[in-house]
Amino acid sequence: MAWRHWASRLREEEEAEEAEEEEDIDIDQTLRGRAEAWSISDRTGSSLSRVSRTSPTKRLAILEGADNPIIVAQINRSDPRMPAELKVMLNTLDTFQLRAGIVPFYLRSSIERRAKWDNNFYNFQPTTFQNEATALDPKLSLDRVLEVFFAANECFNGGHPEATWNTLVHWPTFQLALGAMVEVPKAPPEEDGTQE
Repeated sequence: MAWRHWASRLREEEEAEEAEEEEDIDIDQTLRGRAEAWSISDRTGSSLSRVSRTSPTKRLAILEGADNPIIVAQINRSDPRMPAELKVMLNTLDTFQLRAGIVPFYLRSSIERRAKWDNNFYNFQPTTFQNEATALDPKLSLDRVLEVFFAANECFNGGHPEATWNTLVHWPTFQLALGAMVEVPKAPPEEDGTQE
């Protein structure tokens, strides 16, 4: 009973604080929707609540005034302050955004077959695939990639916690990108050349 009373009182205080904030709206403040579900353990105090609602602009201003300041400035590609590594990264992102040559060639036939009935592949163009000459060794399975893709959809739509994302999405993505974490030893071939 005391727990419910405490939780109810905490909710009332929070609602009063929100009502007070609504009266004095700051245009630089990030507006946030009310969460449908919340946990007492997630709320450690009003200071945490205030920090999470501080706008990104105000957070950067705080960093600029720190002892070891971070300077935030708008720059363009002609600006000599832009590091060469950043230009290379931006060029890579631009190329990726064009979706040219980003899917291994060996997945082309699987994707084209699936695109006949799966609307998720509506925008795969011939230029999306790498040229056969530059194709990587076949390591990815389209089915495995789709498992991770649909797991990410479920995690996002279901509002799953970070641990679930790690288990269902992040670690499988690392395994797809880097290969298996451990190699399973295979039995030597039989005398007739067959493998178990």
